[in-house]
Amino acid sequence: MSDVKVAYLSKYPKKADFVKHMTAFVLHPNADNRLIKENLNKYKEMPSGMFYDATKILRVVHYIYDSVEIPKEFKIGKNDTIKLETLDNTPKAIEAKIKLHKGVDICKILNLKPVDFEFAKASIHPAMAKQLDNLVQFLKANPDTNIEIRNYTDSRGSTQRNLQLSNKRANAIKRYLISHGISYKRITAKGYGETKLLNRCKDGVPCTEKEHAKNRRTELIIR
Repeated sequence: MSDVKVAYLSKYPKKADFVKHMTAFVLHPNADNRLIKENLNKYKEMPSGMFYDATKILRVVHYIYDSVEIPKEFKIGKNDTIKLETLDNTPKAIEAKIKLHKGVDICKILNLKPVDFEFAKASIHPAMAKQLDNLVQFLKANPDTNIEIRNYTDSRGSTQRNLQLSNKRANAIKRYLISHGISYKRITAKGYGETKLLNRCKDGVPCTEKEHAKNRRTELIIR
């Protein structure tokens, strides 16, 4: 992926142009702006459904620009160019191998909606399953990536009960991933209960449902 970034930076050094053209390339792979460069064979097909809408693609392109490492010797020159070609009418895609760093939340990379459980429950409902299916595809496409599932509750209820509930929820997600072909060796799961609130809504503080909802969350951290 660093090669792709270098090629695009050579042509589009400004972030706005870089994001615009790379996003258009992924959305419309047969358009004139398709990046082929010299070696087509190194671009393998992207897993089907991994990026299924423009919002996710845009999120990943921003991540490529901001975070994917490139060779230190690379410098953008005024005369640098890239080779642009078109293919036949058969849709194809590139390999989306992003250099992933420890401590990064995959939810943010894939722009996943909140992995929310129903009140006081630890079962996977259909809306959650759709979100987790995207995670399954991502993990299958990146077999060297291991994750820690971290679940948090809001402050309502006892501290001990919330800790137990968050552990059940984290492990429910782990079981779902394992049941869909992800090795248990790649996954750890831990509940943190109400120990890491993101706002003022601790015990005894009146808060709105929206404020409590901010603390109910699941993080999928690369380890």
